[in-house]
Amino acid sequence: MAGDQKPGDDDGSLTKMERELVRFIEVLRRLGMAVQDMNAETITNDVVPNYVNGVVDHLRKLDNLKNEVTEDIPRALIGQIEAGRNPDMYTKDLYEQVSVRNQQERGKIVAVKNLRDTLTQELRTFIPSEEFDLHNTPPAAEQKPGPSPGSAMEEN
Repeated sequence: MAGDQKPGDDDGSLTKMERELVRFIEVLRRLGMAVQDMNAETITNDVVPNYVNGVVDHLRKLDNLKNEVTEDIPRALIGQIEAGRNPDMYTKDLYEQVSVRNQQERGKIVAVKNLRDTLTQELRTFIPSEEFDLHNTPPAAEQKPGPSPGSAMEEN
């Protein structure tokens, strides 16, 4: 059973929920077929009531499993499903949006690196006596703290 578990699904509760949902959908499908096939001769048999009882049993099981599953489902995804759209298409669209955004951010990073290199090159041409190594400058967070520009005024 360990092979059926999802990443982060230590106790298999998500797998149990998935299996129960599949069974529930199958009982609903069979109930629908039984209702369509129902006629005056078959109205006395217990086929439809048995399927209705099966639906109730599966709903009870799903209700019991709901507290075991801790994964969050995005509300936007639930909205897509309720609107009758395929959740896989929602995931694909979201992936494409994130991919485009990622490419834009990569482009910005490359642009900033090119700007840094160009500025370094220009500074070296105008001030050749100074050595500019902007590639190895420490980030602002690692610089030694000093008095802030406004602190001298605050003391007076």
